[in-house]
Amino acid sequence: STQYSGGKSENVYFLEIYADDGFSGTSRTVEHRFTVVNHQPLEPVLSISPDNPTITQNLELEITEKSKDPDGENVKETIEWYLGDKIKKEYSNKYVIPKSKLEAGQRWEARVTPNDGIVDGIVGIYSVEIQNTAPEVTISHPREGLVIDTATELLLDASNTTDVDLKDGPKLSFFWKSDRDGDLQTGEKVYHKGGLSLGDHTI
Repeated sequence: STQYSGGKSENVYFLEIYADDGFSGTSRTVEHRFTVVNHQPLEPVLSISPDNPTITQNLELEITEKSKDPDGENVKETIEWYLGDKIKKEYSNKYVIPKSKLEAGQRWEARVTPNDGIVDGIVGIYSVEIQNTAPEVTISHPREGLVIDTATELLLDASNTTDVDLKDGPKLSFFWKSDRDGDLQTGEKVYHKGGLSLGDHTI
């Protein structure tokens, strides 16, 4: 008897065997057909951090559980990144997407394909959406503790407000309100000419 363990691909083999007793007594040849089957590698488990990314942080891929091959073969994993439905070839086999490439509303997807040298395995997939960051409002005027009379045209100035999501996109919209008088004006830097009612106001 003997063992055959050299087959690594999915192929059909024909095995011929005969017995010889050393005295010119040779048996008839027996032929057996057998197939060496290759199994595809298993799906890798992925994660991307942070969980709720914004444009202030890099995207970082982690393969939390590498692909395994049922046949014990060595597995090579290939990384691909997609922005929407378009592949970004410049980030192939990279674990990090720089924050400078991110914009609010984008959907990034990492795909990791395992291969045992013969066939691709089950692709691991993980995706995240870049979250919008709220603006940081700075009221330059009116300043805290300001005292005016009811006839004063009040300057409303929030021109130092920032929003990290805005690059070449649309400008911010501003809505001014008083807790006492309600809606006042709209705009980044405007004057309220209607006057305010007597009393303390929170803008």
